[in-house]
Amino acid sequence: MYRAFRRKIIITTLLISFVPLALLGYTLYYGFAKAYQQRIEQQVNSRLRACAQTLDMFLEERLVILSAIASMSTLDYYKDISHLQSLFQSINQKTGGGIIDLGVINNKGDHLAYIGPYDLKGLNYSDASWFHHVMIKGVYISDVYTGYRKIPHFIIAVKTTNKDIDWILRATIDLDIFTKILSTAQIGNTGDAFIVNTEGIYQSPSRFHKDKILTNSGLDTS
Repeated sequence: MYRAFRRKIIITTLLISFVPLALLGYTLYYGFAKAYQQRIEQQVNSRLRACAQTLDMFLEERLVILSAIASMSTLDYYKDISHLQSLFQSINQKTGGGIIDLGVINNKGDHLAYIGPYDLKGLNYSDASWFHHVMIKGVYISDVYTGYRKIPHFIIAVKTTNKDIDWILRATIDLDIFTKILSTAQIGNTGDAFIVNTEGIYQSPSRFHKDKILTNSGLDTS
């Protein structure tokens, strides 16, 4: 009987000693884990906000430059390929690059002049959705699409009016610029950052799914 009583006393003493310590350890661990998670989330959110602001500034800068340049001269001036070539080089030099090609399009959708690596001069865009958007709104930044060149790209287009004639100056933006900007939001070896549009379609390559651009991400963007 004495041994059984003694055993109970020892067990009770151990429980009284270790249970609070275990609870304290669990509380500290849980609190640390939660604080660490919150810190990581804050860091991710901060990087994403900075990345989004950089992207917005990049697009806004190109849009302002194109609008200013288009309003500086006439359609006939920019139809001259030498003038368009000079303009193309000047934009890329002053902005640090990022523009793949530059085109002049009249109000009927005819591609009158073009500087770039693709054979696009002479094409007609009157049926393209971006053409109708820019003719109505005056400016347009597209989603990523394939178009005539059959590869993912997106454009910035501005409409201007000279001598009562509407025409469009259109630039194609290098997607590698987006990839470089997005890489600043990636944390650690497993972090990823990419752009999806309002329909959940990949607009930029994913770090771990580089071939997923223009496919459905499965993300709920509503």
